[in-house]
Amino acid sequence: MDSRDKLLEAVNELVGAEDARQKLDAIEAVLPAARRYGAALTGELETLNALVRLAVEAPETYKRVLDLVDDKRKEAGLLPLRDPVPRYDKVSYMREFMQQKRQRLRRAADIENLMRPEKDRLVGKSRIEFMDRQAAKWKEQRDRMIERAREAAGTERLSKEALDNLIRQFWANVDAELDALEDLAREERLKRGIVTPGISAGALHATLRQKEPRR
Repeated sequence: MDSRDKLLEAVNELVGAEDARQKLDAIEAVLPAARRYGAALTGELETLNALVRLAVEAPETYKRVLDLVDDKRKEAGLLPLRDPVPRYDKVSYMREFMQQKRQRLRRAADIENLMRPEKDRLVGKSRIEFMDRQAAKWKEQRDRMIERAREAAGTERLSKEALDNLIRQFWANVDAELDALEDLAREERLKRGIVTPGISAGALHATLRQKEPRR
């Protein structure tokens, strides 16, 4: 079988396979080693090495072949081989996600300071350590939530849509908890006769939801 026939076989394997995404993951996982010293897939995945070689030798052609695979899978009513979100959008999404995460951590530290006496406020290193602990706590809570969802669904791997919805709900719950904690902290300060200037969480969120005026 010549190289073109092997490539055709590999392509059609991705077109028809129910586990095509996992096969693509295997291809892309071996690529760094394939580029450095010619590593290849083995066993049941060996037939996909034609695509590994194509990715190493002609990356743009490889991308076009994957586009073709996705088109054929779509025609057959199968799930897409790849996430349809373009790479640029993924990078933007991750940048926005990390920014929101930092904002939540800063807000959690600010709320903690509202609850503390002036002399015990979080500043400098203690503030950073608090934010690190809070980030670890949220990660543990999120992972437990995902694990419970997997057990309830009887699967080791949730669909991307289910996972996205779950994580979105998790952060909505975190935001609601922060809103409640902030309101409680402000009420406690008022009881102690301490007036804290600021905008309520509800007012801020309403402002953020407003559309920018057309220029």
